[in-house]
Amino acid sequence: MECANHSEVFSMALCSLRKHNYIWQSVLLPAGIDIVKKVLRIPAHTIASNAGVDGSDIVTQIMAEKGDMGYDAMNGKFVDMVAEGIIDPTKVCAFLGNL
Repeated sequence: MECANHSEVFSMALCSLRKHNYIWQSVLLPAGIDIVKKVLRIPAHTIASNAGVDGSDIVTQIMAEKGDMGYDAMNGKFVDMVAEGIIDPTKVCAFLGNL
């Protein structure tokens, strides 16, 4: 069995690294982003479903809303979540600071 010379080993390593980078950027990163997007929809979907409405429809509407608008499950309507006191920005910032 012959030993590969240093330039062949380096070329194979470089090719492997480039393939890894390509796979990461073209396959793994988008797949990871899709997973996170799906996971972030679960709480709103669950709350809406538990309120007796179609969770998928509510999540779709939430995604289309702007600003602080969201679904008030107790009253069954879309409202400004901060103005209604449903979301407290100080608690959100404290939570994010503890991550």
